[in-house]
Amino acid sequence: MLIPPQDPIGLPVAPAILVALKVFGFFLHALCMTLWLAGMPIAAALQRSRPRVAARLFRAMPFAFAFGINAGIVPLLFLQALRPELFFPATILQAWPWLLVIPLVLAAYTAAYLAAFGVRPAAAAGTASVLLVGVGIVFSSTLTLAASPGQWPVALAAQADAGAVRGLFLHLDAQVLLRFGMAAGLALGTVAAFLALDAQGRDREEALRAEARPLVPAFALAGLALFGGCGLAYAARPTAALPAAWGVLAGAGALLAALAAMAYAWKPSRGAALALGALQAASIALSAVARQVEQGLAMAEAAPAAPIVRNEWESLALFLAVFAAGSVVLAWMGRVIARAWRTDPAKPPA
Repeated sequence: MLIPPQDPIGLPVAPAILVALKVFGFFLHALCMTLWLAGMPIAAALQRSRPRVAARLFRAMPFAFAFGINAGIVPLLFLQALRPELFFPATILQAWPWLLVIPLVLAAYTAAYLAAFGVRPAAAAGTASVLLVGVGIVFSSTLTLAASPGQWPVALAAQADAGAVRGLFLHLDAQVLLRFGMAAGLALGTVAAFLALDAQGRDREEALRAEARPLVPAFALAGLALFGGCGLAYAARPTAALPAAWGVLAGAGALLAALAAMAYAWKPSRGAALALGALQAASIALSAVARQVEQGLAMAEAAPAAPIVRNEWESLALFLAVFAAGSVVLAWMGRVIARAWRTDPAKPPA
């Protein structure tokens, strides 16, 4: 058995608390991640045919990046705390792809700023899109491998050298690619919701609204088809661990968001845009919970021993106090961004 023993230090608080915080952090990350995953290549593709829409997407990317990357650290840290005996061996087996995530993200972040400031936006956005797809594949691969210790001997045998590993392995199977496909489907829905909400902002030009209106249902329906197709194939796998009820809920959330996008296209209004945004956020939340449930079940099957719990409530209280203070700062930052966003004209980059 390659799984190392549990950390004898144990967990500071009950696993349920850590899992709840992990799911919440993953939801916040997914909200921003889905916007940049599809928004960046869409902006590059629409720069000539829909310049106002492309300009608004380019303008949003640095903010989505900043919030999404920081929120993504939260579930990663809680996963390390909950399942170090599964997470760290997986990152060692494919160490170089995992370490490569950092320079790839930095390069993509730089490219997003170049696109936002009109410095060769198409080329910058295209570069960022390719880099982000690579980062997404590596993340999906690593977390899949962490929950599949039965694949560790394969990874070890593929690169073993005198009892050590080179760290050049990358676990790619149908599960990895289908999960990434579902994320891409959700991302198209997020772009549809963003375009509707942005077009219905105050003082928006009618030209922007005219450009965005037909794109909203098109992206939403394309996202639903991609999410549903990959989701059905994912659920049909013999090793699928996700309870059927969660799969149905995630699919229903995506369907309702797509219907809301069609309703917006039929009769655009601020209320219709808000309804679409709320339903898309709910769809992302359901998918995030479903993914965390599946991951938790798979890891519990791989390492079923109950963790040691120290019940250090003082450390939890300190964390919650810092979290509350950080939330106030983030709320203020969001207010400043929203105020600037409402008054920012929808002009294409020069």
